[in-house]
Amino acid sequence: MTTDQITAIGAIVTTLIGAVTTWQVKKVAELQARVDKVEGELAESKGLFREAVKFIRILMAHIAELTHAHRLGTPAPQTPEIPERLREEV
Repeated sequence: MTTDQITAIGAIVTTLIGAVTTWQVKKVAELQARVDKVEGELAESKGLFREAVKFIRILMAHIAELTHAHRLGTPAPQTPEIPERLREEV
């Protein structure tokens, strides 16, 4: 092989490595954006879950109050309002 051939092969390899590196950078950026989106959705879901559990506990306490009021023959307490954030889900 001559020096010119080796130089040409080196240029081709360098171009290929550059193209692959460029593709990898784009792919990593795309995947990072997807991960960020999924992490945001997870945080939103966790918050919604916590709020739902909190509301379920409020409803359980309300049921206990209803049972107590029924036994005593007193008027039933007012039903708790569904939190705004959970209204779409219910």
